[in-house]
Amino acid sequence: MRAPRHGGWVLCVLAIGFSLAAEARADLMYLDSFGSYRQGPGQLSGPDGIAVSDDGFVYIADTYNSRVQKFTLQGQYVSSFGGSGTGVGTFSRPYGIDVDASGDVYVGDLDRSGVQKFDPAGNYVATIGAGDIQQAFGLWVADNGALYVTDRPAHLVRRYAPDGAALAAWGPFASGETTASPQDIEGDGQGRFYVSIATGRFPPLSVLDVNGEEIGVVRPYGTPSGGALASGMVFLSQYNANVVSIVRQSDLQISGSVSSGGGIAFQSPFDCATDGHDLVLVLDTGNNRVARFQWSNNTPASVGGTPAITSVALETPWPSPAQGAFRTAFALPREAHARLSLFDVLGREAALLVDDRLAAGRHLNVWSGAPVGRLPSGLYFVRLAVEGERPLVRRLVVSN
Repeated sequence: MRAPRHGGWVLCVLAIGFSLAAEARADLMYLDSFGSYRQGPGQLSGPDGIAVSDDGFVYIADTYNSRVQKFTLQGQYVSSFGGSGTGVGTFSRPYGIDVDASGDVYVGDLDRSGVQKFDPAGNYVATIGAGDIQQAFGLWVADNGALYVTDRPAHLVRRYAPDGAALAAWGPFASGETTASPQDIEGDGQGRFYVSIATGRFPPLSVLDVNGEEIGVVRPYGTPSGGALASGMVFLSQYNANVVSIVRQSDLQISGSVSSGGGIAFQSPFDCATDGHDLVLVLDTGNNRVARFQWSNNTPASVGGTPAITSVALETPWPSPAQGAFRTAFALPREAHARLSLFDVLGREAALLVDDRLAAGRHLNVWSGAPVGRLPSGLYFVRLAVEGERPLVRRLVVSN
């Protein structure tokens, strides 16, 4: 889905292999954005899915306008198809979307069974999986035309042959803590599938082989909701953390993140797409826009290929608003004493998260309430003080 066919935590501090947003933005450079809220041509209302065709067109599942819109890679409006209805060729809430190698467009709808297939001009062709699929959240179409569908209520990845015949499904999925609901699926064309899991305290991105067996796991910042592959990376959107993470396919380590574009913070970015090369499109659902970024893998590397740390960095805590638990990532360029604290709007220290001498590197603090219990709802500030450095402060909203 969304990608061209190229090619229980406790209170702790962990050293982890990801760079912070400030570092990642040197690699993911904002270009511009297109789209705005309304119902007119080129305008959007709660869009949930985005895909790019091999011939360079962008297709958006414009969910609450009950249609699919087509744009150029530069964001120029081309056409739309669908419209509200219950018959073939119409939609209620289009969600999952992908484009095959021939340019045919596949669209799932949260309010009907099956996946509808359209030609590049938007003419209805067929319905796949009617009566089987409960809700088609995520789609991915292989080079040979095989269709993979994440059926979230059924906890299955359903598979269909190029002629539409049903194949054996994968699942039900279990992610350690609970039975999982698969949200999205991406394939790399080389036998690896990246399945976003939507349930659990810290939902994972599960990596499957050609038999549907789990061979790897990524624990991102928030709940993974969509993604795209290019240049050996997975660009993974997390709608409830308002962030897009950059995951290396080689070792499944998070190497960066971005949470805004053009000075506008993401609001529920549900999906991403790429042109298979260096253009990354973030579907910023809450802002009813598509933010365009250029990717270049030119960050200085330290031993092991992890981006070098040249200064103290503090990531915005996530999720925000937080309920019960939140996480804060920070980086130290050298061994030093670090004090990570949480303050209320009156400047009173509400919690001491870290107070220790730490090694150089990237660290993650996971706070689940101990020892002070649940925080009152409101605005808080996370402050990182490192000896010899200027303190850094980030905002956190708590909603309990």
